[in-house]
Amino acid sequence: MPEGFDTHRHARDIVTRADSAPNATHAALVRVASSHGQLRIVTTNFDDHLSTAATADGITVSDTWVGPALPLGGDFTGIVHLHGSVLREPQELVLDDRDFGRAYLTNAWATRFLLPMFQGFTVLFVGYSHDDPIMRYLALGLPSGTPRYAFTTVNEAKFSKWVRLGIQTIGYPVQSHDHSALVAALEAWNLRARMGQTDHHARIVE
Repeated sequence: MPEGFDTHRHARDIVTRADSAPNATHAALVRVASSHGQLRIVTTNFDDHLSTAATADGITVSDTWVGPALPLGGDFTGIVHLHGSVLREPQELVLDDRDFGRAYLTNAWATRFLLPMFQGFTVLFVGYSHDDPIMRYLALGLPSGTPRYAFTTVNEAKFSKWVRLGIQTIGYPVQSHDHSALVAALEAWNLRARMGQTDHHARIVE
């Protein structure tokens, strides 16, 4: 990068371009996350598409948190923007190595949030590769049996890294970069989660 180039502001400008909008995955995620109690999502994305999708679907977002000002990891509701948000100053985005070092090591506000979250909740990763070195070390340091799952492609689900990290994979098929099977799985999950006893009985009979 040329000297003096404002990477953070440039990144925010790219994320907030006019044609950026929520998609079917955002909509499916907020429906699943609100299917049993209040919505609860942690995202490393900078955009505000999850909140927009929730509002469009009439789903209440009780609170929106943006790092480093985060809630207690073991007791929160709403949407947590762990690495910052386009709605805040660009320099607050966790984007480069220095940002990650402050967020997870020196100031460690992200780590202080994540540790009790992993210990207090069953966590499902969606669209997250788990390849960040700091997150790998954090995952390896968690107590055995900490319930974590990951939606990933069928091919990636076979990678040994998931077993090493203690994460159980849920594989879905992909053809020509088409991830519609993930959306279909989330929508089906949302439908099942909202079914009452009578609906479940009818489903079992069927």
